[in-house]
Amino acid sequence: MKRRRDRKRPFLSLAAGYREEDRLPPNAWGLLIKPRRTTVHAGRGIERGEDFIAEGAWAGPFSAKGALSSPFRCGSGAVIDGKRIVVFGPSHSLDPVYCFVGRGYLAVSNSIHLAIALSKDAMPRDLGAARKCAETSMAGFHHYDRILYRTPTGMMLRLAFGMWTIDPGRLRIAESGPAIGATEDFADFAGYRRLLLKTLRRIIDNARAPERRTPYGDLVATCSSGYDSPACAALARELGCREALTLRTARGGGVDSGKPVAESLGLACHEYERFGAGLEERNEERRDSFLDARHLLPVHDEFIGSVNTAEDLWLAAFAPHLPGRILFTGFQGGQVWKKGCPSGPTMKRSDTSGSGVEQFRKRLGFVHVPVPFIGSTNHVRLAALYSAAEMAPYHVPGAYDHPVPRRIAEDAGVPRDLFGQRKSAGSVMVVESGARRQAAFEALVESYRAAIPPRGRKDDAGARQG
Repeated sequence: MKRRRDRKRPFLSLAAGYREEDRLPPNAWGLLIKPRRTTVHAGRGIERGEDFIAEGAWAGPFSAKGALSSPFRCGSGAVIDGKRIVVFGPSHSLDPVYCFVGRGYLAVSNSIHLAIALSKDAMPRDLGAARKCAETSMAGFHHYDRILYRTPTGMMLRLAFGMWTIDPGRLRIAESGPAIGATEDFADFAGYRRLLLKTLRRIIDNARAPERRTPYGDLVATCSSGYDSPACAALARELGCREALTLRTARGGGVDSGKPVAESLGLACHEYERFGAGLEERNEERRDSFLDARHLLPVHDEFIGSVNTAEDLWLAAFAPHLPGRILFTGFQGGQVWKKGCPSGPTMKRSDTSGSGVEQFRKRLGFVHVPVPFIGSTNHVRLAALYSAAEMAPYHVPGAYDHPVPRRIAEDAGVPRDLFGQRKSAGSVMVVESGARRQAAFEALVESYRAAIPPRGRKDDAGARQG
């Protein structure tokens, strides 16, 4: 007589084929899915249970169900749901999940480099074209390209928002829907601020959950003299943050230090020189400053080796302060807190800033919380809030006028004249970088391949050749 399977137990197990790889970046994970076997390759920072693996943090309980039902995620992972595997990514577009659909297998990872390393013949033939395709995430979750590129043996898919449901037996993968996080309604500034703080508190509680093998530690926030990061630093301070990170100058050489802002919040501020200062050349036709790739250092390869933007390499200066911590940034604030809330209901973007942090984050093992994405799909309310009568005291003359982040910062005690006076940017615009980016991309793939050496199992080794 056959024993009836306990319905509470998963039909599959991510624990059975689990391999912790010491040489993988701590927050990197990959699944090699075949009809009869799923193998997990994971860095030492990956959390796991019988029915899930995960990295990063989310607003909600630290469990498989909590990850899937969370209103806002700052991490990724996979959950066993009966005979299916549900793969989830963040509730923002800065850190996608990838899947190479090969002949007889799927290679799923939160790193495109690991997905390639787990596959056969999965390198993009034209990295420049793949990077252009990656930029379509700016169009929001309805209109970005899901297929990043094709090769003679398969195709690379990208999940910039939401979840995938995978049938391992049939090797079928389907998008389960967008992650439109933190959709609770709000009627005024106080309600919006409560939504932000409530969601952030839940993310922090999750990141520090005692059930974790390795809970995350202290908060830290970036801070400039603009609008977005001062507001996020003010929220972070209220949640227990004691430190801020800033650069002295912006692109083009103007002063952009957020140290006065941070000190007004009572935060210890670590100030650094921005890489590229004094090396960039002004292009008058394009009205901007650019850095020739010949000036880049080896430490920047994990940024320029991304399939996404290379402009975030300025964050490399903050590396000593990030391992094991929770980082608040203001990415997307320029769209969410602008007049009319142009990010709209699908999280449209005006640039790709922040999307080049992914490899840097996985190596250092920190949680990245881009605060303005929280609740941003409530674009109608955010647009109305900008023009609401209660916000009139927080408007300033001129085009650079963002009353919502100004009120968050000023209500926290930041003097008006210390921030939001002129628009600037810390991003580094690299030119003449094609060959360097190609070499860095390939080197990252090789580093991942070396981190998962074959263990004499033909079913694994065969998929990773070439």
